[in-house]
Amino acid sequence: MKLYLKLLLGWIIAMLILTWTPGEALPKPEFLDINIIEFSAHFGMFLVFSFLLAGYVHYKDESGISKGKIFITVIIISLIFSLVTEGGQLIIPGRYFDVLDMVMNLMGTLIGIWLFFQKIKYFSN
Repeated sequence: MKLYLKLLLGWIIAMLILTWTPGEALPKPEFLDINIIEFSAHFGMFLVFSFLLAGYVHYKDESGISKGKIFITVIIISLIFSLVTEGGQLIIPGRYFDVLDMVMNLMGTLIGIWLFFQKIKYFSN
């Protein structure tokens, strides 16, 4: 559990730094479609976030928490954190709130939870 918590806290800090960096400080590669990079970054950040969060929630409760409770807990916390990261961009120069980013965050969250459940299924023996 402690490993998941340490990794989760470090990842949260990294996500906040990445999502709250002013727009003019971000690199803008001209040869790539920035939307694909941005959406992939949101997807990937929340995939890792939800995987670590699911691990923390799962291993925190030693009596054994159901998959349904893990799923609901991680979805709610991820949606709140997604609103925090996107909402924070409203006050950062060169950044903006984007509903499509929220969609990618949710998609990453769902895949992260699924991957965590796969990890439990195959590596808990």
